[in-house]
Amino acid sequence: MMSDLSSDDRGNVLIVDDTLPNLRLLSIMLTSNGYQVSEAMDGPAALHSVRIDPPDMILLDIRMPGMDGYEVCQRLKADETTRNIPVIFVSALDDQTGVHNEHTTSDLHREQIFFDFQRSRA
Repeated sequence: MMSDLSSDDRGNVLIVDDTLPNLRLLSIMLTSNGYQVSEAMDGPAALHSVRIDPPDMILLDIRMPGMDGYEVCQRLKADETTRNIPVIFVSALDDQTGVHNEHTTSDLHREQIFFDFQRSRA
């Protein structure tokens, strides 16, 4: 069940994906559910964005040219100021969006992510 939180209470999410249609889809999904969204199209831009305006959660593409999602996550977790920001890996797998928690390899449903994130903020 969705709670009646204002968009300011839902949280800020940074979406990192080098594929513009994927970035836009996730952005629309989150903003339509009341989240504030910022976007980055590569690893260095994501790290810069996190330093300027730390998000409450990061949706991070695994496969990106240059610095991949694993390296971005590794750098975030190595930094004392960013290590506690939850990171959820997102990757296109077999034409479906596969979503993975940074500590597991099990698939999660998009609705579950919204629920878990909202519950953690309540």
